[in-house]
Amino acid sequence: MSNYSDRIIFFTALVFIIFSVFITYSGFILPRLIHYWIIHDTNTKDYVKAFLPLFKDFVILTVAWLGYWIIVKTTFFRYWKNLPSIVNWSLWITLSVMVIVVLERFLFHMPFNRWLIGPKHTILVTGLVITTFFLFLAYQLAKEKTNWRKVIFIYFLFVVLLLLQPDKGTTILLTSVLILGWLFKWKSRWSSYLLGAIFLLFSIIPIFGILNTQLLKVQLPESWGYVSVRINNWLDPFNDITGRSFQIANSLYALHKGGLFGEGYGFGVRKTYLGGTVHTDFVFGTIGEELGFVFASFIFLLTLLLLLRLVVISFRFQSGFEKYFTLFVAWETFLLAFVNAGMAANLLPTKGWPYPLISYAPFYVVFYIWQLAIIQAFIKRRFYEVF
Repeated sequence: MSNYSDRIIFFTALVFIIFSVFITYSGFILPRLIHYWIIHDTNTKDYVKAFLPLFKDFVILTVAWLGYWIIVKTTFFRYWKNLPSIVNWSLWITLSVMVIVVLERFLFHMPFNRWLIGPKHTILVTGLVITTFFLFLAYQLAKEKTNWRKVIFIYFLFVVLLLLQPDKGTTILLTSVLILGWLFKWKSRWSSYLLGAIFLLFSIIPIFGILNTQLLKVQLPESWGYVSVRINNWLDPFNDITGRSFQIANSLYALHKGGLFGEGYGFGVRKTYLGGTVHTDFVFGTIGEELGFVFASFIFLLTLLLLLRLVVISFRFQSGFEKYFTLFVAWETFLLAFVNAGMAANLLPTKGWPYPLISYAPFYVVFYIWQLAIIQAFIKRRFYEVF
């Protein structure tokens, strides 16, 4: 086993995390500090509350990097004889946690719940769910004869528990990963055609959105529920800028105002209209306004570098488990980055997915960093295959 770990994965993750701290300060903390200084009617608790996301970030990131070090530097994944036990234990622990989350939702009469401590909105379980499903599916697909009944049964359990929360976004992600794994397991030319059709669909959706905004003006019946409202906001983002579409409209205003080089770090104004999503779902609106298109393109290039590195490594692994797990993380990186940035620019309908490692999503970031750590552990074990 080599002591080598991939530097591209490590340093891109590190750059993103450092940048996310600066964006959290600029987008969430700085506007509140300025507000407190202007009104002169605040106490120490208000200032502490303003810095609370930054305090949480430091604690969570410390835990994340400690786990990263344990996974990469120790023998956590050395003894592959224990791999079935690791996968099974993580699977049933995760399902138990999801059951607790669903029960809390109904016990406390909450409209939705995705947190282990529901009433406090503390400890988001989404990252745990995604990581566990990746491990389980990669392990099953790596077998010479995949037990598809078991795969579909476990997938069904995950989907039911997610929809009871409800969490349609994670359901879509897990479903897309299952389809991706099946296509690669199939190894037919038709699987290549289907995969190409999926990427073609991703390219058509933004084009349709742009054409509809400018020419078609198509709208869905609002009687279809909140999904149709989200789609209608995407199709016409300026239809109700003081109401339901104010976040999309202000994100577009922010991107337009930022131009090529931005208004300057901390000098964004439109971010104050984005509310609590300024450093989470619509973080690219903040980046575009303050740092401009050029810096946003730099973030895209770093994301593309990380994505391509993960894809290349996945195809170099000879073992199916490492190959599939790394491929799933690469797909997750692509999907979340594409949707988050596309949503901020109104190229896609709104969906509350974080930009990997940049959006403020502390508990999700922990598990994403651990996913990268697992891949680094694979690289240490399969060094001569990767390099």
